[in-house]
Amino acid sequence: MPGQGAHAGTAAQIGARLGGRINEHWLDSPLGRAVVTAEDRQLLEQCGWHGLRARVMFGVLRLNAPVLLAACAAAWHVRQGLAACVAWGFATFALSYLAPKYYLRRVRERGCAWSKMNCRC
Repeated sequence: MPGQGAHAGTAAQIGARLGGRINEHWLDSPLGRAVVTAEDRQLLEQCGWHGLRARVMFGVLRLNAPVLLAACAAAWHVRQGLAACVAWGFATFALSYLAPKYYLRRVRERGCAWSKMNCRC
C-alpha cells in the first residue's frame, strides 16, 4: 500500500521521541534509581558504556530478565509443589538480578588487568 510507508516512518519517529522521554524519566524515577544505582553507572562508564542508552539497556535487562527467568523456573517446577515453585522462582530471580552487575565487575577487572599487562610504564 502506498500510504503505509509514510505511516510507518511517522510512527517510528513518534516512538523514538516517546521512548527517549520515557527512558530519561524512568531513570530519574525512584524505581529507576533503585535499579540503576550510582555504582552501576560508574561500572558502566568504567567498562566503556557511556550515556543514557547504556543505562537504560542495563536497567531493562536487570528488571526483565529476572522476571522472565523466574517465571520459567517456577513453571518448570510446578509439579513439585508450591514450595518448590516459590524457591526456584526466588533463587532464579535473585541470581539473575545480580548477574548483570557481576558481569560488569568482571569486565572491569579484565579491562584493568589487560591494560596493566600492556602498559610500558
